Amino acid sequence: MGSGGSKKQKPPTATPKQQPAKNVQAAQPMLPPQPPYFGPLCEYRFENFQIPYEVKTGVVFMPNLDMQISTLDASVYIPTIASLYDLGYRLMSFAVFPGSMTTSGFLTVSAKTLMKCQAICRKARPDESIRYRMRVEKSILPMQMFTYGMFRIGSDGKGNADHIFKTIFDVTSAGARLVSIEITGGNAQNARPVGAPGPVTGTMNMGMGRGMGMGMGMGMGMGAGMGMGTAMNISVFGFSAGMILGVDIFFEEPVSPGAQRYVYQCVPLNLHATCNPMTLGVMQGMKWHLQMDWQGLVAQYCGTGWRLVEIFLDQSSNTSVNSPIFTTKVDVNLGAMFIFEKEESKINDNTPIYEITMVEYRAPGKITAGIGTTSTNINVEWDAVVASMGNAGWELVRIMNTPGLEMRKTTLNNMMAPEFDVIMWMFFQREIVREPQDKAPVPQSEEPPAPVLAPK
Repeated sequence: MGSGGSKKQKPPTATPKQQPAKNVQAAQPMLPPQPPYFGPLCEYRFENFQIPYEVKTGVVFMPNLDMQISTLDASVYIPTIASLYDLGYRLMSFAVFPGSMTTSGFLTVSAKTLMKCQAICRKARPDESIRYRMRVEKSILPMQMFTYGMFRIGSDGKGNADHIFKTIFDVTSAGARLVSIEITGGNAQNARPVGAPGPVTGTMNMGMGRGMGMGMGMGMGMGAGMGMGTAMNISVFGFSAGMILGVDIFFEEPVSPGAQRYVYQCVPLNLHATCNPMTLGVMQGMKWHLQMDWQGLVAQYCGTGWRLVEIFLDQSSNTSVNSPIFTTKVDVNLGAMFIFEKEESKINDNTPIYEITMVEYRAPGKITAGIGTTSTNINVEWDAVVASMGNAGWELVRIMNTPGLEMRKTTLNNMMAPEFDVIMWMFFQREIVREPQDKAPVPQSEEPPAPVLAPK
């Protein structure tokens, strides 16, 4: 069964920097003080859900076109999020992130995963006269992987997001606004009506996507998200089996008069990740270097009046290693889509309205290996970071998974239970508000003040 819970985060006493410090540890989520922000602040509320599912494969290392996946449908979280709009909250982002995963078996493998889903909402401000209700549309993301070279020396993945973009165009053309896009499972889950109760079981053709495993797969897959879109490539080379990922697209529909229509632009940008070295699967000291010119992109669009709405990883990727055994370098390129919006009536107004910043967050994880069983746990505790940023007016856009994963120090005592950090990027934006100037001094009269007369 899925479970849910709400948590309204109190604003912290400390105020964050305008350029937040990177390498924020989960155990030290508070950000240093900064000068006060004179614009509207964000009061956040967090709704948490836990959704278990199970994947079973056939013979390991052999193609299996009939992996079975069992999970709960969207009725676990959609009614709860929709009800928050009646309480005066608005959805900022819906995130599916890894919780725990246990794999067992030898010739056949069973993987049980507990996914954590979180709806991150903020309180509507008094100056926001337009009221909204939530709308969720189901979409699909077909993808396929081509692996070249023996033992996975390289691979190219391609995701087809045409249906997602068509859905966004159709719904926003009718007056709604885009909020969030999230991969939430396979085609069986997303084909059911929203109100359908109970677990869903379906057949999924699995290709290589955001897989997780030991060695190189752990570094590239776990960092990219042990998510509901998890997939495993079990072919040696050539085209893997196709896969259809299920996608939830969250919108806001205006319920009060006077709402403006918005137009959207989707701009592709690659995230480049390199790891060096990683030899014979030994990842002691492994460190990923992440590169993405997001500053240049948002400066171009937000600098001309656009607002960043969402960053979506479309599952397009390119991965290469220089050797299957003595690997000294891994290169990964992931495709991301930056989606911007602008009021239709202000399409020719290039006045900047928003500024963007990014915080690097590290989620600690641990792997425990046993005979025929491997368990992985990742602890994601970013609520205090988001609330602290909201206390300085920062509005969450997206918590983006990256391939980045750094192993902690391994000793003889923890060799069978290595620890690591998964690197995530948290994007925020806020309105540009200038510090108010001091009030002009009251002009003084040139005449001397009248004398004070003593009482009679």
